[in-house]
Amino acid sequence: MLVVLLATSLLVVPSSPVDAADDLDACLRQAPVQSPPPINWGEGVPQMWSRTPPVPRDTVRAYLSQVRAARACFRTVDPSGVERTYLGNIMRTFQVETALLAALRRFADAFETFEDARAYLESAPDIPSADGTRTGWIRALHQDQGFLHFRIGNLSASITHYSAALRSTSEHEVGLRVTHLLDVGLLHQYTQDYQSARR
Repeated sequence: MLVVLLATSLLVVPSSPVDAADDLDACLRQAPVQSPPPINWGEGVPQMWSRTPPVPRDTVRAYLSQVRAARACFRTVDPSGVERTYLGNIMRTFQVETALLAALRRFADAFETFEDARAYLESAPDIPSADGTRTGWIRALHQDQGFLHFRIGNLSASITHYSAALRSTSEHEVGLRVTHLLDVGLLHQYTQDYQSARR
C-alpha cells in the first residue's frame, strides 16, 4: 500500500517548467558560435579538395552532424520565452553546413542547403533578431554560393550570385559594396566580357 501511495504522489508532483532561455543555452553550446567548425568558407574549402587536406574528412563529417543537430535544437526553442536574438545563430548553422558540404565535394547538397537557408529566411520565422540580420544573411549566402560556383568553374552562376550579394548590400556599407563590385568586375573579366567588367 505504501508503494502505491508513493507512486501516486510521484505522478501528481508538478514538474518544474522548462525555461526556453535554458533550452537556447543548450543549443548554443553545440552551435558554431561556441564550437568553431573545423573548416569554414574561404581558403579552407578548396584546401580540403587537395591530396593533403588540412583537416581529416571524418572530422568534417562529424561536425556536419553536430551543426545539423544544433539547428534542429534551435528550431525546437519556443521563441516567445526568449528575449535574446538568435536568428543569426540559426543562419550560421546553414552557412557552416554549406561550407562543410562543399569541403566534402557534395556540391548538389551544398546548393540545396543554400536554397533551404534562403527559404527559411523568406518564411520570416518569428525569432528574435537584430536589425539587418535577415538582409545581412541574404547577402552572405549569395556571396558564399558565388564563391563556390567560382571555385568549381561556373562563372556565369558566380556572377549571378555576387551580383545578388551586391544588390542585397545596403548603400551605407560602402566597403562591402566596393568588394562585391570588384568581384563582379573580375568575374566579367574572366569571361572576357570586358565591357561589363569596365562598367
